[in-house]
Order: sequence, then C-alpha cells, then structure tokens
Amino acid sequence: MIDNFKEYILCAAINFVDEVKPSSIPEQNGMIICGFRHPEVIVLWNAIHPDKKFTTVKSVQGFITSKGRFVDRQLAADIAWTAGQTYTSKITLYSEDIY
Repeated sequence: MIDNFKEYILCAAINFVDEVKPSSIPEQNGMIICGFRHPEVIVLWNAIHPDKKFTTVKSVQGFITSKGRFVDRQLAADIAWTAGQTYTSKITLYSEDIY
C-alpha cells in the first residue's frame, strides 16, 4: 500500500541541462524526460533530437519522485530505502532496484 505522506520513487528520468554542477543535486531546469528505465529515455532523446545524440549533451540521470521532484541517483537511493522500495540500502539507485 502506498503512503501518500511519504515521498517515493515513481520513474526513471534524465535531466538534460545546460550546465551540470558537480557535487550537487541538479536544479530542475532544462528538459526532463521520464521513462520506465533510463535506456528508454536515451532512445527517446535520440529519436527527438537526431542531430544531438545523447552522448554529446550534458545530462544527469535520476528519478522523479511522488512529490514531482527530479532527484539524482544518490538521493533517489535514500528516498527509495526510506519508502520501503528497496530491500537493502543502496548508495546509487538503478531502476532495476525498484521494479
């Protein structure tokens, strides 16, 4: 059962940003594309932007939460553990860890 008061991970997402700032959670700017898993998002990006392949753009892989926030893989791991979505505590979350 889902606890609507607790933040949890909804889906994989990639934040395509103009500038990636190291050691910080990316601001919700640029374009965020969601998908079931990260490779699906990459395929979608490449289909939408055939002239700008995924490997040539700045991006941060992460997840969308139940509160509508984009979070990086590290913060997502904490959220998923707290929400009971993973069986073990993780440092970095992958979509395979939650579904």
